[in-house]
Amino acid sequence: MRTIAIALLLCFSVGCHAQEFATRWMYHPQTDTASAVWFRQTYLLKRRPLYTHIAVATTGRFELYINEANVSGSTLLPAHSNDDGQPVTHIIDISRYTRADTLTIAILYAPIRPQTDRRQIAVCVYGCRRDGTPFARYGDGDWLCRLAGITLGGDGAERHDSRYLGNVSPYRNACATACWLSPGIVCLPPDSVYIANNSLRHYQVAHVLRPRYFDIEGNRVAYEFGTGFYGFVRLTLRDARRGERIRIGDVEYICSGKTDEQACARFAPAFLRRVTVEGDAYFSPSQIQRVEGIGLADLPANLWNP
Repeated sequence: MRTIAIALLLCFSVGCHAQEFATRWMYHPQTDTASAVWFRQTYLLKRRPLYTHIAVATTGRFELYINEANVSGSTLLPAHSNDDGQPVTHIIDISRYTRADTLTIAILYAPIRPQTDRRQIAVCVYGCRRDGTPFARYGDGDWLCRLAGITLGGDGAERHDSRYLGNVSPYRNACATACWLSPGIVCLPPDSVYIANNSLRHYQVAHVLRPRYFDIEGNRVAYEFGTGFYGFVRLTLRDARRGERIRIGDVEYICSGKTDEQACARFAPAFLRRVTVEGDAYFSPSQIQRVEGIGLADLPANLWNP
């Protein structure tokens, strides 16, 4: 009976706040039309809430971190049926990630394609306190944002500059925010194109493939997986120079210079089978320690449980 009462309370809370939530869109005030952006906020709590959800509306894709945990996990959110850039809302239960003192939310947003739409993300955190009273917090000018060093081309190709954030980990609870900005806020009427969660599908990691063989041609390596798959290719690199440029098919990766680092697309999956890796004058095939094909599967929303 108690569970039913809580569920009814949350449904009432969503219904009351849906329109106000839909009008508050956050965007990076200095971003271009193709850049990924980090958004974050930390809320102070007196007690751990009884129940907490987060609703994220976006015109692109995103990764969600709650108190340093990757809530979206191995999922690509959202999975638009036609990647048309129309706003989509996800409602996610984050109760098990909440704590008694703070709630740190970090969201990595990426546009599906270059666009001038300032509707990047809208956020509402809502739930029930221990005393039974509902609460709701919205994304606003008190949040922080910062460019992520990731850009997406018009053809879906990704470019990662791993030097951009340095040692800053935007999803950490303790994060230096000296170079962060307040997001711009644009208030727009609710749009009828929002899609309910039960009508969405999600791409999840279904399998990890290893190449069957590879061919080396000078400083180029072609990896043959034998079986075509939809997803990404992930490289584990060692002893790459800071600023060294490596291309994995259509993905460009600029190395950070750390001892070990992974190069992989994050937001633009593609159909792959044979993938060529090449780089600048500093690149050597011996830097590649491991090659993996990350295959994604289209999972119905009612089977998705982050």
